[in-house]
Amino acid sequence: MELSMKDRFVLLNILPPEGDIATIKIVHRLRQDLAPTEQEFKDYKITQKEGQVMWDDAMEKKRGAQEKKIGPKAFIMIEEAFEKLNKEKKLTEGHLETFLKFAGDEKEDLDEEEKK
Repeated sequence: MELSMKDRFVLLNILPPEGDIATIKIVHRLRQDLAPTEQEFKDYKITQKEGQVMWDDAMEKKRGAQEKKIGPKAFIMIEEAFEKLNKEKKLTEGHLETFLKFAGDEKEDLDEEEKK
């Protein structure tokens, strides 16, 4: 699945902090896969100021979204995290693009691809 740097940070922030051993293993692996590499920290000039993560938008536009593998169980976990935020009315505009990838038309496209 193609994910922007923003998508990756959104996902890192909504993953469940606790659960059973299977959940924690999946979350641990997903965090490792989604977290920026040392090279990406340099290239994107990633910094954190006052609790906000910032990066170079020009580099994001130059490189585009990165392909990241998200397994079916991890995908369901992400959907559930977004559903929980939605039910609690805690979604923000910052979540919107990423939310739509997991709940909107793109999700349906992925579902169709898996059936083939």
